[in-house]
Amino acid sequence: MTRPAEDTTVPTLPTAREPRLQAELGRLLRFGLVGVSNTAVGLGTVYLCWHGLGWPDLVANPAGFAVALGWSYLLNRRFTFRSQQAHASALWRFVLVSGSAYAMSLLVLLLARHSLSVDSFLPHLCANVAYTLLAFLGYRFVVFRT
Repeated sequence: MTRPAEDTTVPTLPTAREPRLQAELGRLLRFGLVGVSNTAVGLGTVYLCWHGLGWPDLVANPAGFAVALGWSYLLNRRFTFRSQQAHASALWRFVLVSGSAYAMSLLVLLLARHSLSVDSFLPHLCANVAYTLLAFLGYRFVVFRT
């Protein structure tokens, strides 16, 4: 008597060949590239204002943040998410999502400092990861939804 053949197929996770997953992975890669350039622009602006123009660092920092926020909006709108939405409808949501992600990252920072160590850099890394994830999701599904 023979036994029925066993099903030996193994379920697999979606691959990058699937168009939707490939599109999302592309967005994530572009988002990361924008983030790196955004960091350079923001810190470069702080440095220029502080050391080049002689502004106090506490004035140069918000200037760097403002320039970086504008840079981030423009690049994420066109390059990362390839949005055709009008600025009037997307810009205020972008600022709101960015501010919300920043506020949540501060909460993560405070919780991580309490849980881990005040003198460690690890809480800042946790806050940065939280900001990045929340910002990407907010930009993708709230600001530049397609």
